[in-house]
Amino acid sequence: MIGLDTNILVYAVSADGDPQVKKARRILDRLFLLAPIVPVQVLGEFMNVVHRKRPIDPSDAARRIEEWLPLFRIPPTQPADLIDANRLCIAHRLQFFDGLICVVARREGAEVLLSEDMQDGSNVSGLTILNPFAVANDVRLENLLSQ
Repeated sequence: MIGLDTNILVYAVSADGDPQVKKARRILDRLFLLAPIVPVQVLGEFMNVVHRKRPIDPSDAARRIEEWLPLFRIPPTQPADLIDANRLCIAHRLQFFDGLICVVARREGAEVLLSEDMQDGSNVSGLTILNPFAVANDVRLENLLSQ
């Protein structure tokens, strides 16, 4: 099972021009068939980035989220997840919300988290971080998306 971090969503709605934009759109098109795990923190970060950087209008971002909701598995965050995320952050030197995303995704069965922001290839409590924009990961990414 695959988890998804915020940067893929942000690139997918950004204006053409950046090579990550095309790749993020291709990834999302294929992931929709696999119902990726998207912790609610990811959607919150997405809205925060939209409000700060304006890759699209915030009202358009809200519509996007509404379109995505039936395509993603969006698990609830449990109070115990906060404690587990704190432990994970200390052990792996993660930012808190990255740790929380990892905890929730792993609890829901994700084995891989697609993220550009965390250390590529690291194993965070059984969850492998994979940067989908790194050329060295193209074959592995293709295998994941072909499941």
